[in-house]
Amino acid sequence: MEEKYYTCQFCQNEFIPTRRKAQKFCSDTCRNKNHQHKKKKAIKKPIDHLSEALAVQQEKMKVEAMSAAGVGNAMAGTLAANAATAYAKNLFVSKENKPATKGDLDEIKRLISTRFFLIQNMDRRYDGALPYFDMATSSLIYLEDPNYINSLDNIV
Repeated sequence: MEEKYYTCQFCQNEFIPTRRKAQKFCSDTCRNKNHQHKKKKAIKKPIDHLSEALAVQQEKMKVEAMSAAGVGNAMAGTLAANAATAYAKNLFVSKENKPATKGDLDEIKRLISTRFFLIQNMDRRYDGALPYFDMATSSLIYLEDPNYINSLDNIV
């Protein structure tokens, strides 16, 4: 059987193909050199800096097409990332280290403007009055509790 010789498209040497399909180059080296040579030809050098800046600006101005599927995927990814972040914050951050909310600040504002604070670790006075701390005078006072039912009053 007669062997068919091929001509390399880069170096123009004849060679016997080593693969089943027709080869264009005698070796990988020639194939790579041909690719580099084509790549150098494809690069156009700008004439001056102004045309180079214009080419860069036109490259930046290219707008990609937007599709509903792409927008949906971006939104789903954002929601998933936000949910994961919120879950991680709740999982790893203790209650004391969480940031204050508007509700927390409103509660602090209400407490600051309050004059009397119930003292919870003291018992009622004999007549049922509750102990309070007066912020204005910095003293302990007792205020009557209208909901208190004295069991001694019901006996008489």
